[in-house]
Amino acid sequence: MDIRTRRLDLIAFIAVLVTGVVLIWLGVPPETLTAVGVGLSGLYGALHVHFGRAVSAPYGTP
Repeated sequence: MDIRTRRLDLIAFIAVLVTGVVLIWLGVPPETLTAVGVGLSGLYGALHVHFGRAVSAPYGTP
């Protein structure tokens, strides 16, 4: 795992954590917070896999 991937993972983790704290501070119900957290995690996972393949694929491969 290179430093860019680690940095991206840390930024995503902090962004989700801060989003959760702000939503709790605003009084959002826990059920909604759970849905938002799962949605953001799923989105990050899908993008991480997609861009990870694009970066690691050799030149000329589909």
